[in-house]
Amino acid sequence: MTDDVVQPSLLDPEAAPVPFALTARARRVVAPHSVPDLSVVGRPVPDPAMRSGDPADPGDPADLGAPADPSDPRPARARALFRAGHGVAAIADRLGTTAQDTAAWVEDVDRSRGVRHLRQMRPVPTQDSPPIAWVTGHAAGLAADQRWSDPAFTQGAGLLVALADVSSWAAVLCSHDLDVLVRALDWLRAEVDVDDRSVRVHVRVAPGAAADVLVAEVAQRLGLEPAQVTRGRWSQASPTASAEVRVRIPQPGIAGRIAAWRERVLGPSPFEDSPRTRVS
Repeated sequence: MTDDVVQPSLLDPEAAPVPFALTARARRVVAPHSVPDLSVVGRPVPDPAMRSGDPADPGDPADLGAPADPSDPRPARARALFRAGHGVAAIADRLGTTAQDTAAWVEDVDRSRGVRHLRQMRPVPTQDSPPIAWVTGHAAGLAADQRWSDPAFTQGAGLLVALADVSSWAAVLCSHDLDVLVRALDWLRAEVDVDDRSVRVHVRVAPGAAADVLVAEVAQRLGLEPAQVTRGRWSQASPTASAEVRVRIPQPGIAGRIAAWRERVLGPSPFEDSPRTRVS
């Protein structure tokens, strides 16, 4: 049998001090000066040179995943410029930052509410006033009607008809298969004079796909500059596709020609009743 241990009373002034420790929350109440100031753990606030966008120092690559500095106005400016229709490269040059950072800032921006490309701004066409270039291209497409007996022409034009969404100002080729788009664009270049400098490409990347690799491959395979290719997220991606590629050709003459081919395959164009499109 052991002796009971007598616990000294905490109220006894002669008793030895009992050691204890306060939590940080308690210390902030009873002794706030003994606790260091709180700090946010994450990306450090950039120095003035970085905040002004010094392109000579793009920052630490390991820091790319850290939260952005809330006092940095560049992400908001980049999104506004991108929504207004400026390209990623132009925004990066204007803000003095890298194209990679700019692309990350504008990745979730919905450009459908703004102007897609300032260079491609045109008046809204009316059904009875398609542009002269469209009418000329449409006439050329109708004049080539006899070429449908040529298997090579039939395959190429048929592929364009299947891929193209045509307006009076532009033609947009869309596909999940990059090989098909490359073949269609190369055939179109051989058939008509495509101004590659005006072509714009938008790549919708599926979750988990390597966006940078896909964008670089699209630019290289289509024979375009990387600055002509933008990217966005494709949340509703098909399980069998990693990307959807849209190639916009803002040349009314080409759009009119493809519209004539569509008439040959699918039926009349939306401008059939226009007196300016009637060709004898």
